[in-house]
Amino acid sequence: MGRAVDLERAVGRLIVGRVAGTALDNDTGKLLQSGVVGGVCLFKNNVSDLEGLVRLIFDIRQAIGASETEPHISADQEGGPVQRFDHVISPLPSLMALAATGDPEHVIATTKVSVEQLKLAGLSCVLSPNLDVFQTPINPVVATRSFGDDPEQVAELGALVLKTITESGLLAMGKHFPGHGATKEDSHVGFATDHSSAESLWAKNIAPFKQCLDLLPAILVGHMWIKAVDSEQIPASLSPKVITGILRQYLKFDRLIVCDDLLMKAITDQYGLAEAAVLSVEAGADQVLPCGTVEEMISVHKALLEAVKSGRISESRLESALARIDVAFAKRKPALYATKENEIASVVRQLADSTNNGRRTSLQASLAAIASLRGGITEDFSGKWVVVAPDHPRYKLDLAQMLRGGCGSACAPKDLVVNEIRYPLNPTASECKSIRKSCNELGRDTNIIYLTFRTLINKGQRQLGEMLHRTGNKHIHVACDVPHDTILLPEWENCLCTFDPSDLAMEALASLLVEGKAPQGNCPVKLEMHRAHV
Repeated sequence: MGRAVDLERAVGRLIVGRVAGTALDNDTGKLLQSGVVGGVCLFKNNVSDLEGLVRLIFDIRQAIGASETEPHISADQEGGPVQRFDHVISPLPSLMALAATGDPEHVIATTKVSVEQLKLAGLSCVLSPNLDVFQTPINPVVATRSFGDDPEQVAELGALVLKTITESGLLAMGKHFPGHGATKEDSHVGFATDHSSAESLWAKNIAPFKQCLDLLPAILVGHMWIKAVDSEQIPASLSPKVITGILRQYLKFDRLIVCDDLLMKAITDQYGLAEAAVLSVEAGADQVLPCGTVEEMISVHKALLEAVKSGRISESRLESALARIDVAFAKRKPALYATKENEIASVVRQLADSTNNGRRTSLQASLAAIASLRGGITEDFSGKWVVVAPDHPRYKLDLAQMLRGGCGSACAPKDLVVNEIRYPLNPTASECKSIRKSCNELGRDTNIIYLTFRTLINKGQRQLGEMLHRTGNKHIHVACDVPHDTILLPEWENCLCTFDPSDLAMEALASLLVEGKAPQGNCPVKLEMHRAHV
């Protein structure tokens, strides 16, 4: 009986699940207590405020109980478009924005801000850095989550992040091996395929991972099909050739390998959640992330347990996975997080102080990242302006409101008047005409700031841009994510890029405009090489 319980707990350590809400529910708590699930990955919907974040992680740790190793408590706190806690702790610039600053100190400083707060909150692991090399401007997954299109730069900046995270005592995890930068599909919603040649795969995709190999304590494998490796359609996360063949045998990587969230449609539609988990461990992964419901997490545990009992997954394979988990999550430094109920309030106060200071560090980096892709900006930002911005389902892009507030700057023009017009993310011809009419009604002396988001995908933005440029007085175009939007809007003589759609980036942009500062950033991707996609 004892061995059966031990085996169930051993298998559970391979599983990292999720919590349904802002508090640890009884059912998930029981899974953690019984060892059916060994850890959790936190998401934005898990956190409403600072105290809630600290309380939730405290409760998770209490449920898991004392151990010789840290439990896997992680989050995708990358910065820019992917950060889970930017509404309660210091927001972070995107990786591409950090690269655009041209200053490695910004990378180090903002990473220090992040890991200090994550460690204080009680996390043990951060799913960062992204070592994906930007190769396709219409890639819906990578975009500004990448440092850029130069594998050498991606490796150099990635190494800085890895060193900073590791020095903090948190576990860093490079992703998405063997590189997600050359795909055109989103593995969250369907199957993503990498058509790269073997030469390109090694020279671009894998190069940053290989260069950072000695610094990587853990690697997260993505769900894209690498055609140069597997002739049959199978995602890298389930591929023995990718995980065991390339990572283990060829690159000699003998540390922790984690399979990306199995709840993506690229996996569930083709394999089913439980079977995919077994296939991933068979392929060489040490931990899997079925970030779903309690029932789904139980189904994964049951499938892995049966696979071990039947011999499909050998006991030696299980033991090697557990050994790597032990090494990866070994306790490195004394705990800073709350270990007792009466410590929660103190930790929350420390986090609040750190958040205020860290936000200034992040804002400085975001401001330094803004680049002029064409032309410049007017030094005189007075008069009437209208911000024409996409009504994005995920990002507020609330530049107009921030301009109205003047970002607290004494330099803000006294006669500045800012209106706002929102447009659908991919507007139709009739919607474009309606928006142009609204701009005309504001008067010919009105100046226009046109915010775009991935115009290569949302091509209605191109037609809208052509119409807007024929109305109003002064014109400024701002690409709020990838810089390639400027290619489709050649008539706009003044084009800026934030390399980041987050609130932090919009605040930095507003500050730059109202204070009449010159953009200092440099574009970390080559625009001319992508004209074939226009």
